[in-house]
Amino acid sequence: MTTDEPDAVTSDTPITAPPEDACDPSTDDQCDPLGDGLLCTPCESNSDCADGECVEDARGVGFCSSRCDYFGETICPRWYYCKQFGDTPKDFFCSPLSGVCEDDGTDCSSCKSDDDYDDGLFCYEPLGDIRFCVRSCALNADCPEQYSALACGDVEDESVETPLCMPKALGVPTPKCGALPLGFCEPCETPGQCATGLCINSPNVGQVCSSHCTKNQDCPAGTSCVQQACLPPLAYGCQGFLSCLGVNCPAGEECYHGFCLDGP
Repeated sequence: MTTDEPDAVTSDTPITAPPEDACDPSTDDQCDPLGDGLLCTPCESNSDCADGECVEDARGVGFCSSRCDYFGETICPRWYYCKQFGDTPKDFFCSPLSGVCEDDGTDCSSCKSDDDYDDGLFCYEPLGDIRFCVRSCALNADCPEQYSALACGDVEDESVETPLCMPKALGVPTPKCGALPLGFCEPCETPGQCATGLCINSPNVGQVCSSHCTKNQDCPAGTSCVQQACLPPLAYGCQGFLSCLGVNCPAGEECYHGFCLDGP
């Protein structure tokens, strides 16, 4: 079987702000890039969404979205990305790259200056990610009660002297509200968006973050080295890989989003 060679995306400029002509519902009430009031409409359940599903942003606040693919008619609009929300290839929905739909000056809102956040917060820029509003804390109770996904935790950053209220990843507070840097097999527009610095355009998989390789052993379990870039099998692509299809973990480890991690 012949596999088409993936093309490397050559631009090294990361997208750190929406393009000037981008439709951004967080700042434009008339913006509706997916139509029918679907994308980023606040919701509490699926019944609140026109034809989509209610999913949570980085703060744990519900918003309406729709299922997406990495390429084709169901690709997400620019400044959004196809995010994994569950354990199957169907559990991918369009989500803002910034992590939240509404930049309201509170926790996890993107920020550029001192005028972009409420009193008691400050603008924090983790490595490679979009700057966001954050607050200091000592206990989980110091984090806003209405934001269920936030918890108090330490950061490995000498510029920050206190713990911060941050979104939980695998139950652990992590300084990452937005999607950047994107991980292996997540859809990308430029190399600067990827943690590996490699964004490839494969006609069979889509435009995704990959990693350099010279042999299959250099690649994550369940993927192969194709023209010096790691890619999953064409049968299920990146969305299947991130759902752990074809990933066989050794004893004592469990698959999470395509990667084998230490089990409980």
